[in-house]
Amino acid sequence: KGSSLKLLCEKTGINIKHVMAIGDSENDIDFLKVAGIKVSVANADEALKQQSDYVCRKSYGDGVQEAINKFVIDRIDDVTKEVSQIAEEYEIYMAIGKGIELESEKNKLNFAKEEISEGIGIRVIKNNRVGFAFTSDFSKIKETTEQALG
Repeated sequence: KGSSLKLLCEKTGINIKHVMAIGDSENDIDFLKVAGIKVSVANADEALKQQSDYVCRKSYGDGVQEAINKFVIDRIDDVTKEVSQIAEEYEIYMAIGKGIELESEKNKLNFAKEEISEGIGIRVIKNNRVGFAFTSDFSKIKETTEQALG
């Protein structure tokens, strides 16, 4: 599983440190070792839990949902706080898995379609300038937003 994850990330250009692996048994250890975010569900083998950065309070699918909420969905609030300090207006798009297509119009400024696949897309407006940024690295939201505004 670990070597397959590495290969998949290489082929898709996704930085493996931004990948979350979630497991429940010892055969997931190699998988977790290569991922950037290592998670085990509550019912996981003890050996796997010791390899994890985070052990869910919940088991099975509920544990997976807990991890996705904690490491993906809840981060949208953090992103919103950072972006709102920089831009007068903004739109934030979360892309997981298959790419999403964005098309919007704001303040009579047309925004061309963009395709994004994994991470956060941010469309910002400041001083009548429009910028679009995309990153899969949550630690670089502020920097990426500032660069989008040029």
